[in-house]
Amino acid sequence: MMFSATFAPRIQQLAMRVMHDGGASVQKIQIDSPQEKHANIKQMLYWADNAQHKRKMLDHWLRDTTINQAIVFASTQVECDGLAADLQQEGFSAVALHGALSQGLRNRRLMALRQGQVQILVATDVAARGIDVPTITHVFNYGLPMKAEDYTHRIGRTGRAGRDGLAVTFAEFRDRRNILTSKATAASSSRPMSFRAWSPCSACPRRARRPTMPTVVAGVTASSVPRRGVPTVAALVVVALVAVSTTANM
Repeated sequence: MMFSATFAPRIQQLAMRVMHDGGASVQKIQIDSPQEKHANIKQMLYWADNAQHKRKMLDHWLRDTTINQAIVFASTQVECDGLAADLQQEGFSAVALHGALSQGLRNRRLMALRQGQVQILVATDVAARGIDVPTITHVFNYGLPMKAEDYTHRIGRTGRAGRDGLAVTFAEFRDRRNILTSKATAASSSRPMSFRAWSPCSACPRRARRPTMPTVVAGVTASSVPRRGVPTVAALVVVALVAVSTTANM
């Protein structure tokens, strides 16, 4: 008998090769599917203009009083350490968790999270699987996962024990390919992802304007993806001022 919390396709192929008769008589028992498991998790995507804008949106969200505990996922270990240090300086109870840390230190930080001594865990995908803390109410994808299945495991850290959860993803224009790759994950979920766009400078460290005209779809629509080459209001104002100044000098 073989037990596994996750069963990637290549692991399934390996298991079949070591079975008698190539696994012809193997029976697979699956308790539930990722779609059923994430039915109580609300998924949201916010487009950011740049890294600074994305950082401000995360700061805004982390000040939400409805957060009990949260996991912020980063793409790299360097980003994970840097973000955790920044959050600590801003007064948040945050620690980093990634594969470069010793096993003893990782265990202590996970224990602090379970005991409620830490509110925000900044982690890489090393923490995406296996963490079972029912009090985690929010998951933030600050850095996007490399694979769609990693996204599934990330958001599964919230909504535990039948509770509702919220998974928020921040993306820039350069991330659009990864977002489109993960579209099938959102489309297959019984809770569709809500795509929202924030205008430039709409997010500030302590207060942010609510996004306007949210669109709830099962996948990415053309209108939800930011386009390059579209002048902003600020750019048009600068052009107008330059034109007026040039005319005055003549």
